Amino acid sequence: MAFVIIPEFRVKEDKVEAFKELMTKHSHNSVTKEEGCLGFDCCQDQNDPTRFVLYEIYVNAAALDVHRASEHFAWYNEQAKDLVIPGEDGRLPQKITFYDRTACGAA
Repeated sequence: MAFVIIPEFRVKEDKVEAFKELMTKHSHNSVTKEEGCLGFDCCQDQNDPTRFVLYEIYVNAAALDVHRASEHFAWYNEQAKDLVIPGEDGRLPQKITFYDRTACGAA
């Protein structure tokens, strides 16, 4: 099937709109510039506007490596570091979960 990554972010209260704009550009770059990126959604928590969850779908784990090595990912990381509250390990996402995609509702 495919490979899915779900990162979760906490964004500084005064940076929510800037983060949304950044993620709109980054998600567009990911799906249009990367052959292995099948989908890239950014979701904002309805009850906590500072909490964001991404849903990224890649053809395989190697395609995620290509994503992370891309120029647009480096650009995104540089922009995001001033918007996001880092996790305990210092990384931008608070949490990252990796999944093997086992089913899809679309043909």
